[in-house]
Amino acid sequence: MDVSISAMLAVAACFAIALSAWSVVVWRTRRAYAGCARWAAANVSLSLGLGVYALHAVVHSPIVAVVANAAVGAGLILLFEATREYCSLRPRVFSAYAAGTCAVAVVGYVNAFQENLDPSLVAMSAFMGMITTASSFTLLHLWRTERSTGVAVSAAAFAAAGALLTARAIYFLFAPPLTDVFAPTVVNSAFFVGGALSIACCSMGWIQLTHDRALTDLKEAQTQTARAASEAAEAAKRAESMARLAEAANASRTEYLLTVNHEIRNPLDGLMTATEVLLDTELTPEQLEFAVAVRIEAETMLKVNDNLLLLSEIEAGRVMIESSPFDLRRVVEDAAWNCTQAAADKDNHLEVDYADGIPRHFHGDAAKISHVLMNLLWNSVMFTCSGRIVVSVACEERDVHGAQMRVSVADTGIGMAPETIASLSQRSSQGPPWASKIQGGAGIGLFVSKKLLELMDGCLFIESQLGKGSKSWFTILLPVEDSLS
Repeated sequence: MDVSISAMLAVAACFAIALSAWSVVVWRTRRAYAGCARWAAANVSLSLGLGVYALHAVVHSPIVAVVANAAVGAGLILLFEATREYCSLRPRVFSAYAAGTCAVAVVGYVNAFQENLDPSLVAMSAFMGMITTASSFTLLHLWRTERSTGVAVSAAAFAAAGALLTARAIYFLFAPPLTDVFAPTVVNSAFFVGGALSIACCSMGWIQLTHDRALTDLKEAQTQTARAASEAAEAAKRAESMARLAEAANASRTEYLLTVNHEIRNPLDGLMTATEVLLDTELTPEQLEFAVAVRIEAETMLKVNDNLLLLSEIEAGRVMIESSPFDLRRVVEDAAWNCTQAAADKDNHLEVDYADGIPRHFHGDAAKISHVLMNLLWNSVMFTCSGRIVVSVACEERDVHGAQMRVSVADTGIGMAPETIASLSQRSSQGPPWASKIQGGAGIGLFVSKKLLELMDGCLFIESQLGKGSKSWFTILLPVEDSLS
């Protein structure tokens, strides 16, 4: 073998090894791009093939020739698959595997049983030319939609390699018999130099391809970021505008409710006064029953009106929880006394059970607690006729920080169906729409009570059986006023 051909082969092998190492480094930084892994594997396979080919120059063995050509063929197929994957095509083309297998088989047969190496050179050169030409056409197809430098360079490199390999196949098809593949001929020299340059050009083209795609992705990311920032700014403006509109709507609603409350309360006060005067006159039993019903309904309407106004204040965030010393037993007894007349009108027995030995002096908002208890009591009064209503107070826990108090109202009224209780539990966070499930505005009262208790870190509970009565209670942690309580 001529020294010049040996030197060319050694340089090509070293160059391919360096190129494969570079390809692995590039793959580690661009592995997210389609085809990059196959491209790195292709360069490693090609460098392995050239290294084994250099060994074949020293050890003339058919096995070494088969291994070298198989490695080169596998590298070219991987390069073709990488190109197709990058172009969003199905990577695997099984006809390429079949052609590569046939070419390597011809190489092995010729090197083992014949002295004329021309058929193996024709078969392998034709296969390599076919693969590189197919890669060039694949990139030209991509050129229609992605006109980048990388596409142009890679397509040109593959086309040049395909032309060189095809010309080599045609030459050896008609050339005189060749017994040494490393013979110092112009064709062999051109093949080794052109092959090394083709591999380099293809690799540089692939790097340029991924570089162009990275720039495109960066520009798209910048555009999307700018669009997202613009949309966020517009959304912030819309949110600010909607917040102002909501604030204005809340103010208008509160003002409207104040006006309506005033307009409703005046005639209701007059109606209740007239009813009280009427009840002081001589009435037949039937007239007395109707007059009492009018008074109860008027009081109910007043309480619904007050709860609606308080609800608007809660939702507007204008309800503040105060803390001052108060007597819980006095609060409970006063609330019960305020409902005594209404309970008596419906022939109900109302009683208070404040357990002995439990605290009664606390710090907290007595007015809010009284409002909650009045709502629970009024519900029991409305839905109980000729029955019994019991207000009971118990201490569940007590420590140095305060006492966990439980205030409950139990009645023997008509009760509520299970589906009504479920509706109250499931939809209590949605606001008053479920109030229509219960007569007389009890839903509004329960919702307002729940909101007030949440502001005071308390909880509201309801149990009921249809036809057997109801029990509602709330728990709240209150600081004890003094150790004597």
